[in-house]
Order: sequence, then C-alpha cells, then structure tokens
Amino acid sequence: MKDLFKLGRKGKASSDSENILLIHESGLFNEDWYKESNPDVAESGESPLVHFYYHGFREGRNPSYLFDINWYLETHSDVKQAGLNPLIHYILHGEMEGRNPSPCVDIAYVRRQVAEPMEGLALSYFYRHIAAEKLSPLPEFNTQYYLSANPDVEESGMDPYFHFLFQGINEGRNPSQLFDISKYKAENSLSENPFWHYLTVGKAKGLPIRPLHSAAPAQDGSLDLLTEIVRYRGPGEGYEDFQYKSRSRKAAKVKALAYYLPQFHPFKENSEWWGEGFTEWTNVTRGLPRFKGHYQPHLPRDLGYYDLRLKDTLQAQAEMALAAGLHGFCFYHYWFNGKRLMDSPVNMLMENPDIELPFCILWANENWTRTWDGLENNILIAQDYRDEDDEAFIRDLGRHFADPRYIRVDGRPLFFIYRPGIIPDAVNRIEKWRKLSVELLGETPLFFMAQAFGDNDPSVFGMDGAVEFPPHKLAQGLDSKAQELGLVDPGFTGHYPLYDELVERSLEVEKPNFDLIRAVTPSWDNEARKPGRGMGFIDSTPEKYERWLASMVKYAEANPITGDESFVVINAWNEWAEGAHLEPDVYWGSAYLNATYRAVHGLTRQEGKTKLVLVGHDAYKHGAQLLTLNIFKTLVQDFGIDVELVLLDGGPLVEDYQKIGKTHVAHGDIAIFRDIVKEITGRSSVAHAICNTTVTGHCTEVLAESGLKVISLVHELETLIKEYALEDRAKAIADNATSVVFASSFVRDSFERVVGSIGDKAVVKPQGIYQKLQPDSNSRKSLRKKLNLPASAKIVVNAGFADLRKGFDLFVNAARAALAKSTDYHFVWLGNVEPGLKNWILRDIAGSDLEAHLHIVPFTNEISLYLQGADVFAMTSREDPFPSVVLESLALGTPVVGFQNGGGFVELLSDETNGAVVPMGDVDALVSAIEQQIANDSEARRTTRRAWAMGTFDWKDYVFGLVEMLMPELRRVSVVVPNYNYENHIGPRLETIFAQNYPVYEVIVLDDKSSDDSVSVIEATADVHQRKIELIVNDKNSGSVFRQWDKGARLAKGELLWIAEADDLASPDFISELVSGDDFDLAYSDSRQVDQNGALLAESYNYYFKEFGESAFTHSFSMPGRNFLAEFLAVKNVIMNVSGVIFKTDSLCDALDGIGDDLYEYSVAGDWFLYSELLAKENAQIKFCSKSLNTHRRHQGSVTHSLKAEKHFAEIFSVQQDVASRVEVNSSIKKRAKLHLKDVKIHLNLA
Repeated sequence: MKDLFKLGRKGKASSDSENILLIHESGLFNEDWYKESNPDVAESGESPLVHFYYHGFREGRNPSYLFDINWYLETHSDVKQAGLNPLIHYILHGEMEGRNPSPCVDIAYVRRQVAEPMEGLALSYFYRHIAAEKLSPLPEFNTQYYLSANPDVEESGMDPYFHFLFQGINEGRNPSQLFDISKYKAENSLSENPFWHYLTVGKAKGLPIRPLHSAAPAQDGSLDLLTEIVRYRGPGEGYEDFQYKSRSRKAAKVKALAYYLPQFHPFKENSEWWGEGFTEWTNVTRGLPRFKGHYQPHLPRDLGYYDLRLKDTLQAQAEMALAAGLHGFCFYHYWFNGKRLMDSPVNMLMENPDIELPFCILWANENWTRTWDGLENNILIAQDYRDEDDEAFIRDLGRHFADPRYIRVDGRPLFFIYRPGIIPDAVNRIEKWRKLSVELLGETPLFFMAQAFGDNDPSVFGMDGAVEFPPHKLAQGLDSKAQELGLVDPGFTGHYPLYDELVERSLEVEKPNFDLIRAVTPSWDNEARKPGRGMGFIDSTPEKYERWLASMVKYAEANPITGDESFVVINAWNEWAEGAHLEPDVYWGSAYLNATYRAVHGLTRQEGKTKLVLVGHDAYKHGAQLLTLNIFKTLVQDFGIDVELVLLDGGPLVEDYQKIGKTHVAHGDIAIFRDIVKEITGRSSVAHAICNTTVTGHCTEVLAESGLKVISLVHELETLIKEYALEDRAKAIADNATSVVFASSFVRDSFERVVGSIGDKAVVKPQGIYQKLQPDSNSRKSLRKKLNLPASAKIVVNAGFADLRKGFDLFVNAARAALAKSTDYHFVWLGNVEPGLKNWILRDIAGSDLEAHLHIVPFTNEISLYLQGADVFAMTSREDPFPSVVLESLALGTPVVGFQNGGGFVELLSDETNGAVVPMGDVDALVSAIEQQIANDSEARRTTRRAWAMGTFDWKDYVFGLVEMLMPELRRVSVVVPNYNYENHIGPRLETIFAQNYPVYEVIVLDDKSSDDSVSVIEATADVHQRKIELIVNDKNSGSVFRQWDKGARLAKGELLWIAEADDLASPDFISELVSGDDFDLAYSDSRQVDQNGALLAESYNYYFKEFGESAFTHSFSMPGRNFLAEFLAVKNVIMNVSGVIFKTDSLCDALDGIGDDLYEYSVAGDWFLYSELLAKENAQIKFCSKSLNTHRRHQGSVTHSLKAEKHFAEIFSVQQDVASRVEVNSSIKKRAKLHLKDVKIHLNLA
C-alpha cells in the first residue's frame, strides 16, 4: 500500500491516503475486475484503486461487481446531494444504515444466513464465502440450486452469482427453481435483461415470477416431510402481532364483510355422520405438507381451538374483526326443508345484543355431502325446495332481518344465495319469495347470488346482484405448479396453481352490467378436507393479499351497489380446513389482520421513503407559484419526504425548484404530463399527489387514473375561473380530488358556484405564512428614514401587482381622500404597476400634492420592514382569495382594513383587534377605518395580533396538514438530539435521522455547550443534506442529560417524540416500524451494539434478556404498561437505550412532571426510573419491536462504566424498590430481582 500512496496526487491531504487504505481494507474493491471492466485503466499502468478514488467513481465505474455506483447515488439522493464518494459512504455508514449497494444484493438477507457475527462488512463477507457457504445474495437467486443445477460452474470454482449475472443469464440458466427467466421475459415482452428488470421494476410492480416446470423429486421423503411440518409449526419470517387493536375504530368508506363458518362446535348430526364430538377442528389437524413450500397444517393462535357454543368466543371474534377494519360477518345459513343446522352461533349473536357485530346471512342451499362440495351423490341431508316450506323459510329469514344489527342497503336487508342454479324454476321461485317477504315481513330484501359453479349473471335468476366467491370463477384453467417444486408425498394428486395467477385473473375482471360485490381470499387450500388430493394456491402472502384487497376496495368505492353502498367480501374469516382464514395462526400471526386493516382504510405499507407528487401550473414569479415552491421546500427539507415536482409549464423559477428536488416540466402539454406521471409511477411506489391551483385541474384526472390519491389547493375565485375559461378544470377537481382545500369559506363558496356543492370533499384550511419574517422593534423609525419621511408620518401600505383587480385605483383615491384630511399620510405600494394604469393614473397625479405622498416601490427584499413599519395595511382588492401579505402584516402586528366581499381575508377581520371591513369601493369609509385603526392601535394590540397570527397560520402545520389529508395514518414525530462533545458521531447520527423513511415533523438539536467542534459539524451536516433543523446551544452546560431530555420534551410540537442521542444510529425504518399499528405511550425496538469505533459487538440485546425466558423478547408485542413493570422492569431495565424509544410526548411530559427534580439525582438508572413513572400510569401502553432498528454505541469510560460502584448499585436497588411500590410483583419476579442484584454486586466487585 505504500506504493499506492506514492501514486496519489501531490498536494492532497493525508485523508486521501487514509481513504484509499480504507477502500483497500474493506474488501469491496476488486482490482482484477476493475481492470477487466476498464481496459483504458489497465493500459494506462495507473493503479486501479488510485484511479477509482480520483476519477472512477465520478465516471460511474464500479469497484466490484455488486457495487453499482450510479444506482447507489440515484437511490440514495442524500449521498448524491452531498457529493460523497458512494463507496466510502457505504463502508463508513451505508451498510450499517441498511442501505444496499445495488439492486442485485440484499445485505439484510445475506446477514440472516450467517449464524455467527460477521467480521467486517457483510458484502465483503459475501464475496469471500459465497461458494464455500453457499450464501445467496437475495431471495431471487438460490446459490445452492444454481450450483447443483450447473455442475460445470461448481467444478470451475467460480463465484456462482458472478457467473449467472455475466454469463449464465445469457445462456438461459435460471437463478432458482422458483424463477423461470425465459417465462418472465416472454410474459413481459422484454428485450432487456429480465433479471435486472424484475429487481428494478417488476418486483415493485408486483409482477409475478414463475417456478420451473421440473424439479428433482425428494430423495428422502420422510425427512423432507418432517422438515416441512416443523417449518410451519412456529412463527415464520413474516409473522406479526396485531398492530391496530388500540386504534380508535373508524368506519371505512367500503364495508368489508367476511364469510363465517359456524362449524366449530359439536352437534347431534355431526356426531352421527362423522363420529362423536366431531367439529371442523377434526379436519384441520389432518393437513400435511405434500410438496416443498406447502403450508400445512394451519394451526390457530390467539383464539385456539375454540368452541362456538361459548359466548366469549363469539365476543372475542367480533372484537378482533372490528378492530381489523371489518364491518361485519356473513354467516353461512343452513336450512334443509325446514330443518336448521349449525345455527347456534348466529342464534347466540341475536340473543346477545351487547355483542356489537353487524351481520348478514348466505344460504348454503346445496345438498350436504361427505365432501362438503355438493358434487357427490353421497348425500347426508338434502335440499328439496318444497312449496309448502316457503312461508316457513321466509319467516326464518325474517327472524334475522328483524335484528337491528342486520346489514341493510338503503333500508333493504342484504341476503345471499350460494347456488341459485340448482333452485328449480329459480326465477319464479325467487319472485315468490320476494312477494312473501313483503306480505309476511314487510321487507323487500336484496337477493344477491354467489358467482360459483358457472353461474355468474344474476339477471338469469331474477336477482338483484352478485357476490364473488373466490376461488370460484377465477381458478378455472389454471395449471398446477406443485409438482415442479418437489413432492414430499409421492402419492400426491392435488391441484395447486399460483396465488399470483388467481389474483391476476381477479384484476382482469371487467365491470359487468349488474351490481357486483368483489371478493378476495387471503389464501385457500382444502388439503385438510381432501388429504393428498386437495386444491390450493401456492405462495400466498399477506403483502399479496393486501394489494389484492386494496384493489377491490378501490373497485367498490367506484362501483357501489344500488348506487349507494360499497362492499367488499373476504373468503373467509374462519375456513380453517380450506386454509382461508383471517383469524391469527401460529405461522403468520396477525399479519393478515394487519393487511386487512391497511387495505380497508386506504393505508399503505411503508416501503422506502414516503413519496409524493407535487403539481404546479408554471414557474413564473407570482403568488401561487411561490406557494408551490415553498410547499416543495418544506416537504423535502423539513419533513424529509421524497417529492417529485411536475410543472405544467416552465418559467424563470424552474432553476429554484430544481435546487430543491427532482423537477419535471410538461411544456404546456397534458400528453407530456401524462407520460411524466406514467414514468414516475412505473419506477416508484408513489401513491399520493398534491395539485396547486385550479389551472392544474385536468391533471387530477390523469393522476387519479394512475391510481394516485389527489388533493387540490384552490385559490381562484369565480370571476377569475370564468375569465380564464377554467370551468372544466374546476369540475375535474370536483370529480377526482379526494379533498379540495380552500383558504377560507369565501373561496369555497365561490368555487361551488362554478361546480356545485362538493360536500365533505371541501376543506377550509387557511394557508400558513411561509415568508421568513424579520420583526424589528425599530422598524417604524427605520421605514420613515428609508422613505425620507418625518417621524410623524402615517404610512398606509399595500402590495402586489397593481391592477384593477387589486384595486390600485381605489388605493390612489384613498390616498387622495386621506391627504385631504391630513398631510401626515403617505401611501406606499409594493410591486409593479400594470402598464395601462401607470400611463393614466400616475400621469394624472403628476405634479400634484398627491404625487409626493404616493410611493411606488417596484421590488424590495425588505418586505418585513414595510409591513411592520406601516401604521395600517390597506387591502383594496376587488377580488383576492386569501393573500399571504395580509397574514404577514398581522403576524408583524400591523392592522388591516379592506372591502366587504373583497376575498377570503375578510373573515380574518371579523375580530376588531385585527382590523376593519367597509363596504366595497367606499373610499371615504376606508379612510375613516384607517384613521380609527391608527387612533386605537397600541403595542399591546400589536402583540396580541402577532401572537394570534403566528399561532393560527403556522406554515409547517399547514403543509404537514396537507400530507395528513392524503395519509391520515401519519403521526407528527418530533426528533430531539441531545449532544455534548460528539463531533465525531453527530454527523452520522443526523444522517440516519434525515434518512428515515417516515416523515419527521421537526428536528431539534440541543447542544449542551460542547467544547469541541460539534456545532460546526451539526450546521455543516444539515447544510450538506439540505435539511432544516432547529439548533439550540446552551449558554452553560446543564450538568445532566436528563435536563436536556426535559428541555426537548417541552419544546417538541409533535404528538410523538424520539430522543435520538448524538452518538447512536438508526435504520431507515426505525420510525415507520415503531409508529405503525397499535397506539402506545412508549414504544421501543431492540438494538444492535457497536463500540466507540463502530465495530459490531452484538446484533441484539437478546442475550441480556435470557433470564426472562428464551422467547420473551424474540417477537414483537404490545401490553399494558403496568404489566410490563411487574414482569420486567421490576427486575432490571430492559429498555436498553433511549435512542431506541419513541414516546407519546404528553405521556413523557407528565412523567417528567411526576418525578420532578428527583430525576437529576440519578446518573445511571434515571432512564429506568423515568420509564417506570410513565408506564405506571393507568391505561399506559408499551410496544416492543423485536427488530434491531437502533444502533447503540457503547463507550469505554462512559458515565455508566466509570460511576462509583456503590452509587451504581444504590440506584439500581432504588428503582427496583420504586417499581415494587407501584405495582404488585409476584414472588417469582421478586426472586429474580434479588438474583439480579446479586449479579450486579459481582459485576461491580461489591460481593
């Protein structure tokens, strides 16, 4: 390496040599690869590494085959904007932050394959060990398969993944048994590399990949069967606890129903036909995996093997379903010639009105056979459709309809029939039932049929509509793929297509000419009912189900039945023997319930940075365009949202927009706009858009058609909309935007006069003040000096483009009238004058006394000086929606006068403290109002005005509020970073905050009077990343980090608070993981640990929790805070690092108030003491995430390590005693607490 340094450039700092050495030792630069890929470098004789360091990375040359320079920079825009060498960034920060070096490798996936802690970087480890340990770089490439399928590659000793990427794919070799490259290429009509296409485009779009047609049979079936059984007997990789149980239940726009099987209880007929005590559970446990990857059996988790004779079971099911976003259940109804079967659950529901559960029924009107499918002749009980039973049948339905919880549409009970095709003379029979319903019940039910067994059109049977019953209708003709995956049962004869194909079929269904309720199934597999010969669907996952359900929810919103109500159905809530259930199981946990909640409520699973499209109409320097500019800036620089701006047309501000983020210009062409949107949605998961101004109205249609949820900001009033012929665009906004935002009710009413009422789509939300105001107590004096006016001058100001709409003529006339009363008056207009008015009005006053009292200031950067230094702001506009300058005047303390009906700003003047309103065009009344405002004004009134305006028109609150309209699940998270002498760590710490996928409401950095260069590093880091922070530097050191916590909690404006200590790090999904799902008072994640130099110490704190049991902290959970105290904090602090915690801000402040200054007596256990105070409160909730999303830096010689042993021990004992005084602690926990104290004594050498 010494020779390498000699090859460096003269005059470079020693840091260049250090960086080159860093790259060399990282194992991520392959010299042979670099020379082979870059012949010009090889021919030059220059050191490849030196060339890469000084030139190569800037030219997009890659250092090794899995590090893609250009992709890394495009994917991680913060690195690109900072101008950093991407490889050095990755080595020092990127891998630790969870960033991948290219789309061809998933570092987290690599890590999971290695049992022992890795030395060095995971990517380097992969390069060194891929062949020996058969490591796979990502799920789509299976190294073991590739080597066994290609013995020539294994014999050659080549890196198998390298071979595939650069040779094998061109030879038609496949990356795994589950990915047929040629099929994918053909199905998607690709000319490009299909593997690259899937990783960079197809995967995000959810494009399916197909398994190979042939797979080697299992050599040892019994061993493989055992492996498959064991795999599904415990939590899988996608296991989740329920995340939304503590969310307030809100009604979704689309009512989601789930089919409900009442078979889970013993009854006489079942015992006679199937054996004593038979229930559906008897079938469920028979399921076995028949091929590799076959999920069987499905075993219940939360509710266990329940008995539906118990009210508690139905109550628990109802609560679980409603919490997951379901509207109700659709019970299967079994009526056979006057005999009811399995009616106990629905009877129990009707007998217990306290169970809050809407319901309806579906008549399973087929013969009941030994195979439950109605297809065999071995009939157990038959349906005969006897005429004499019709009245009894309708009366029995009426018993259900009479329940107030029965689901109705426009007052009509919703009733489903499973198989109308087997009802004799169905049209006349159903018509008879309709008449009987009216005669006997006084009801007119909606008769809907299930689409099954080839019957799809309800009009054939005289019915009102249809409901889907997947997999019926959708699965016909799909090929089985089970055999290709490798059988573990040689006698298997079942039929198992891919779940992806089932979903594809569903999405291809066109809207019929009748009412259709769409349906989905989370998974489906009747192996338990037909062992070894069943039917099911391969590779269903909660994510795929969620996307499918979300699509059907959108369909339902757009296509309500009977034109009024929107429904979607899920098959099923509890069809355990058909593998179709939302109830939690041991493998997936509550992942399907979580997916249901998100899909029904229109929430999106967080994948990467929160993304948004912002649309503006052009880039000229006017009010609306400046509003767009500042919204763009705030979304990106304050909140960290990944925004792309699309302008309908260009203008001089384009460059200003481009400095903020990615900016597209459609050059006035809606077709180009459409192409831009198509390109954006094709490469990203963006789902939301904000359109500013009515001019962008036609864009809302394009965005909505592309699947984006859109809100529109409307500022224009009726006159302007009609003057510029924007009526069609206004109507497009009314049709396509989910919310239309107006600054005032005045603007809303004006818009609705053009398009008609838009109901609850209309949102009145005054815009905030984006201008950075600069209050100055000397402004009055300074302004008069600037204008060469006497101290006695009474200054009246207005601003904007001086035309008739703005009332420039009225302003001049007011100046003339005021001057007639007093020569102290001076009227100042800020802005250019429209040429026509300039030629006439200004020429008319030339040489008059008025000329010296009317001041035109075409342009100024000192807007605050003029607004604050004036006595009154005179808004003379004839029509002005909600001018920002009025807000700014009030925020600087200056009163405002204006004309009635002049715009939305008039509403602000209803409070006489703010100003006054006079009749439109009445100049004399305006001058009188000006006189009165000057006479009554005082510093106290100005202070009141300022406080009100700054509080009411907070700019960040306004912009984040717009995002919340699009994403109502968003929560405001404040980040407080306490820092003291961490100049070496504070930069990376801030970078991990800026890299969060979840938007942050504010970042507050509290420096405790650091003696190092921390403050400069903080400012430089924020500047490089173009992020706004609030930096507060103490005049003197506080003496306690807990004082800084308290200070941050009081300053925070967010609902939630993350205290991110300056030396720790976080993964990009830290916030998004913790804030999703259940509400909480304190949520925290497990932590990786590194030493002071960043070397990995451990991937988790699980080793520290062993005394609570092997599995206590291996899975995420939520629980009452007091329970957590009694089980864990009574023994020791298991919340290892405050950087891994997100608090509810109010709860933390209450806890700080509760313990007061006692907290500052602690040096080591203060955090534990504080957590205990917070969690001891009644109804407090805690949430734990088992993922190591936080990185805890552990320093040698820290406060924790250097504290005097006796004080250390005393603090631990004190908190144990405090917890025991707050909650009841059982004897086993007390014993554990004593053992912990004993261990602490030994550790501190006090024993």
